[in-house]
Amino acid sequence: ERRRGDELATALDAARESERQKQALLAQLSQQSDMLRQLAREDGLTGLSNRRWLDAQLDRERERARRYHHCLAVAMIDIDHFKSVNDRFSHRVGDEVLRRVGRLLRDTCRSGDIVGRYGGEEFIVVLVETPLDTARSVCEKLRQRVAALDLSPLHPDLRRVTVSIGLSGDADDPVATDLVHAADQQLYRAKREGRDRVCA
Repeated sequence: ERRRGDELATALDAARESERQKQALLAQLSQQSDMLRQLAREDGLTGLSNRRWLDAQLDRERERARRYHHCLAVAMIDIDHFKSVNDRFSHRVGDEVLRRVGRLLRDTCRSGDIVGRYGGEEFIVVLVETPLDTARSVCEKLRQRVAALDLSPLHPDLRRVTVSIGLSGDADDPVATDLVHAADQQLYRAKREGRDRVCA
């Protein structure tokens, strides 16, 4: 009886240890799953939405805008002469410029808007339920705030950067219009016309 009791106690201890290990493994898997979800939608450098997540959210907002007859605007934002920032001050400084500009865009926009890094030094802002004239005012404010951003703590010779912004919007049928392509065309126009400006 004593031997059987010892065996049962040992088996019970083993079962408890197995259950503890299983719970620890489940917690680890849950943590890794959360991290993968975050990586799937977040740009690793800036913490903003990445391009894949942006595309998915834009599709959702376009359908919602069509269903409820809301306006929708898309701004494509590019840091002017960004290559020279990397070349003159290092890629580390360039990365920090991207982080700071991205943070400024996120903090300036409304919580319902979608702000993300499209690639390189390009950002996109999806202005939900926003007519084009209002979106132009928002973009002008973004442009001015970026130009006023003091970057000298990153390097004494780096005072500021500017952005060019291309803007598109469609109040009638935002699904029929390729808003990103239209914003990109306006961005090229802003670059051609001298940079540090908003074209819509």
